Amino acid sequence: MHKRTIKAKDIVNDIHEGLTDLQLMSKYGLSLKGLQGVFTKLVQAKAILPQDLFDRAPVLAEDSETVASVRIAPREKIELTIPVCDAADPNQVGTLRDLSLEGIGVRGLETRKGQIRTLLVAPSHWFPVDAFSLEAVCCWVKRRRAEGF
Repeated sequence: MHKRTIKAKDIVNDIHEGLTDLQLMSKYGLSLKGLQGVFTKLVQAKAILPQDLFDRAPVLAEDSETVASVRIAPREKIELTIPVCDAADPNQVGTLRDLSLEGIGVRGLETRKGQIRTLLVAPSHWFPVDAFSLEAVCCWVKRRRAEGF
């Protein structure tokens, strides 16, 4: 089988110009799996950031295997329910869902990309630590569909 050569500079320029996944696949003759492989190689080469994939390709953001393969640091899923609240609005409570040396994943807090939040993590019976806070920058958002849709 013939392996296609794609210049990283060219595809990175196309990504920055806003070409969609379908446009990239068509232009470079790639399947979805092939495009995922190219994205992975570009992240590993530090030509693009993992967050670039979340911004431009919601299909890839849903694919946990693809996301895991391009993470800078592996994330560990958290099996316990650890509440996290917004320091500015303690009534807004979410849960810590995963963490790594490079970041955390929180579910249930309304936010938008780029927003900076101070989060409070409180102890519980299953998580006996002193309460602490941390400052977090939202790198990507996944919105849930409304009930019935």
